[in-house]
Amino acid sequence: MGDPKKALAWIHVPSPVGERYEAEVPDTLDLAERAECALNALLGMLDPDSDYEIWFHSFLGTNPPYMYHDTTGLPTNNPKFAESFPLMRVMTGSERGLVEEERMMRMMVGLVAQDGLYYAPAREERPWHEGVGHVYRTAEGEIVRIHEDFANVYGNARMMLAMMAWYQRDRNPLWVTLIENMAGGLSRIAIRTGDYAFFPDSGVGEAFSYPKSGWRSTEEPAKEQTGAEGSTLMYHGGEIRALSRLYALTGNREALELAGRLKNFVMQAKFWGAEGDHAGAERAHWSGHPPGRLETLRGLLEYAIATNDSPLKAFVRSGYEYTRNHYVVGRLGWLLCGGCGCSLPRLLALAIRLSDAGIGDYWEDVDAWIRNQQSEQQLLDPELLGKVSEAGPAHVAIPPQETSERVLERCLGAFPIYGRFPTLTSGDVHIGGCCVGNNSQALYYVWESIVRYASGVAQVNLLLNRASPWLDLDSHLPYEGKVVVKNKTAKRLCLRVPLWVDKKRVRARVDGDEATLDWFGNYLILDALGERSEVVVKFPIVSSTERYTIHGERFTCQFRGNTLVDISPRPEGLGYSLYTKREGYKASQSPIKKVTRYIPPTTIEW
Repeated sequence: MGDPKKALAWIHVPSPVGERYEAEVPDTLDLAERAECALNALLGMLDPDSDYEIWFHSFLGTNPPYMYHDTTGLPTNNPKFAESFPLMRVMTGSERGLVEEERMMRMMVGLVAQDGLYYAPAREERPWHEGVGHVYRTAEGEIVRIHEDFANVYGNARMMLAMMAWYQRDRNPLWVTLIENMAGGLSRIAIRTGDYAFFPDSGVGEAFSYPKSGWRSTEEPAKEQTGAEGSTLMYHGGEIRALSRLYALTGNREALELAGRLKNFVMQAKFWGAEGDHAGAERAHWSGHPPGRLETLRGLLEYAIATNDSPLKAFVRSGYEYTRNHYVVGRLGWLLCGGCGCSLPRLLALAIRLSDAGIGDYWEDVDAWIRNQQSEQQLLDPELLGKVSEAGPAHVAIPPQETSERVLERCLGAFPIYGRFPTLTSGDVHIGGCCVGNNSQALYYVWESIVRYASGVAQVNLLLNRASPWLDLDSHLPYEGKVVVKNKTAKRLCLRVPLWVDKKRVRARVDGDEATLDWFGNYLILDALGERSEVVVKFPIVSSTERYTIHGERFTCQFRGNTLVDISPRPEGLGYSLYTKREGYKASQSPIKKVTRYIPPTTIEW
C-alpha cells in the first residue's frame, strides 16, 4: 500500500449525502441545531494563517475579545476538532467549511512521522511551541528548555480516534494503515515493567510528551498529580480507549495488548481513593483532576467491553456512580468538582456507554443533564457576549500569537470554561479548545443515542427531537407531556418514559386508535406498527421544586419534567448568565417551527 502520507490529496471531505425534507416540528431542544452552532465555533477557532492550527484560548471578557495560541492547541486539541467535524456533519448534513476541514486534516496527517507518531513541530513561525510544561530538569537539578518536535501521547490517542471517525465516513483503508502505525509507535515508546506499561513525563510539550530525540527520563509516575496538568491518568486513559476501539474495529491484537498493560498501570491503588475513604481504591473513588479521572474510566470501560472483563465493568460503574453521587448537582448537571467544560461531556459518554452495555440504566441522567447544563453552557447569545466584552478591560492583540478579528462571531456555538456557579460565568468568559472539542462530541453522543434500531425494533431512549431512517420523533417537552412518533420501518416500538412520569396516566394512540399499553421496565412497548403509522404518547407534565447547595450557597430550582425552568438566587455581576431565557418553558403548549430535516446514510460509532 505504500506510505499514505506521500500523496495527501487522498484526504478528502465529501459533501454530506442523505435525505433532506421540510417538516413542521415542536420548537424544543434539537441537538442537530446545536451541532450546526458548534460547527460555527469549530471552524471559527481554526487559524488559516498558522496552517489551520486551532486558537486554543478565546478570551471574550476583554475589549476587544481575542484568541491566543499556546503549546496545547496543535498536539492534543486539533485532533479533538478533527474528530468533531465528521460527527457534526452526520448530525446536520452541513457543507459549511469543507475546504477548511480538509486542509486542517492534511496538515495534521503531514505531521505524522515515519515512526508512526503525530508530532507538534518546533518551528520559528510557532513561537508558542515552547511554553506549557516545556521544561526538563536534569538529575543534577539543572533546568533545560527543550527545542524540538514532540509527540504528546494523549494527543496521539485523540488523533487515532479522529482517524477512526474519518474512516467510518469515507471507508478509505489508508486511515486504518495510519491508525495501526500510530498504535505501533505508541507501543514502541511505552515503558514496560512487569505486567504493565506507562508513559513517563519528560517535562516537555504540555505533559507526557515524547521528544523526537527520545525520552529524557523513564521514571515511573509515583502519583496522580504529575505533569503540567497535574494528572497522570489524563495522559493514559485516552490511549486505553483508542487502542481498545482499534481492536474492536480491526482485531489488532498488539493494540489490545498495550491497552491491557496500560490498564494494569492505571488500576494501581496509588491512583485511586478519596481522603478518609478506606475502600475507595477498589471501588474507583477519586478526588483531584475530574477530566483525567473520567477520561480514564471511559478508557477502562472500552477495554472492559472489548475483553468482557466483568470486574472491570463493575469498577467503572462504581466510579461513575461515585462521581454522580458526590460531585454532580442533581438534575442540574453542574459539577461541584469543577471542570464542567471538559468533565460533563465525558460523564455523559460514560452514562450512555454503561447503559448500552447493560452495566446500568442511566438514561435519566443523560436526559436531565443534556436538557440543562450541557445545552445551557453553549454560548448562543451574541448580544450578551457583546455587553460582557464592552465592559471588559482594553486589550491589543499581538500577532501572530493573538488575534482580535471577528472573535465574538467566530466563537458563537462554543463552550467555555465555567466559573463558580451554574448561573453565571466568570467575567472573562474563557473558552478553551479542549471544551469545544469535547462538548461538541457530547452533542453527537446524546443525539446518536436518542433512537436505536435493529431487526425491525426501534428503541427510543430519550424524548428529544430526532429524524432517523427508522422514525422521526417530535418532542413537545417541557411544554407538554406529548411525543409524536412518525414511523418509517419499525415493526415494534420500545419507548422509554422518564422517571417523573406516572405510568398509570400514560396514554397512547396508534393511527388515531387507543392502544393497549404493555411495559418492560420504563419502556412502553407497541407492536404491529405499519410503515407510516403515527404514534402519539401523552402524559401529564409534572412540575417540581428542588434545592441544591453549591459552594455554600443554596439554590432553588424549578423543573418541568427534567427541564430547569427557573433558578434563584442569581449572583450579581456582569458575565454570561445562564438559564435566563427559560421562562417561556412554563407555557402549556409548545411553539411550532418549520425546519429542514436531514437523515445521514450512516452514523459513526464512537
